[in-house]
Amino acid sequence: MEIWKREPGPNKQEEADAYVRHGTSLLARGDLADAIHEFDKALAIDSGYYEAWKGKGDAYLRMIDYQDAIFSYQEALDIRPNDQVSRQACASALLAIGRTNDAIRVLNLKLHPDALPDLMKLAEELLSGGMYQEALDLVDRLTALDTGDAGIWCMRGLILCRLSRSDQGEKTGVMQLYHPDETGVWYLRGAIRSFHTALQIDPGNYLAWKGKGMASLSVQNFQEAAHCFEKALTIRSDDRDTRRRYAFALLGLGKTDRAIGILNQSSHIDDLPDLISVGEHLLSEKQYEEAITLF
Repeated sequence: MEIWKREPGPNKQEEADAYVRHGTSLLARGDLADAIHEFDKALAIDSGYYEAWKGKGDAYLRMIDYQDAIFSYQEALDIRPNDQVSRQACASALLAIGRTNDAIRVLNLKLHPDALPDLMKLAEELLSGGMYQEALDLVDRLTALDTGDAGIWCMRGLILCRLSRSDQGEKTGVMQLYHPDETGVWYLRGAIRSFHTALQIDPGNYLAWKGKGMASLSVQNFQEAAHCFEKALTIRSDDRDTRRRYAFALLGLGKTDRAIGILNQSSHIDDLPDLISVGEHLLSEKQYEEAITLF
């Protein structure tokens, strides 16, 4: 008998084990509510059953019931305090509801330069979860720890770019010029400064050049955007996405032939939505011959 379990008796323990096995199988199939029911039956027999608490946490996390997931993971961690899998999962649930400081504590991290890689992962998780303001708050704290890390400044710039669009709803994925409001412009100018800081640290940083180009394009500084995308392409010449954005910047500068040439160089079936978007832009500018050439 493992020391982290209560001792309900051999027969009852076998029954609890069977419930956990069935719950784990249901969880793997995506039958989340039924899995929780099985784990609860195991816990009714053995309230110290680690796998049952962790299984409940995993199910609740997939159901986006973060509060119950946190509770379940904390119960699991009371049984196995050093289990990194439950600790990381609990931190993810905490991040999902903006409890960044609690997530840092659960992971036993401190705001210290030695913990930067792990803290950056938390910021990335906040960013990928759409928690942009929380991600920015954490990254700003990280810049105070180490202002010489270009990656931190790139992430800050990316977060600010996302914040500039945060009230515009979901995007279709098609590249389009958009017109940010005053708040959006403010975020974008902050993003440009962040990418500029990254480039002062690492002049060959591809993500910083591309990010600065994207932010400059969004505020319709086409000259700076074209310069940044050109720099990015000297580092990664095969990036079709950057080539398309470069073409948009050239269109803004009135260099239509050059833009069409670049698009033709990198055209691919996956680029079709963006090529149509460029064609529509040319039509809106009454550049009919150029649009026909592109189509």
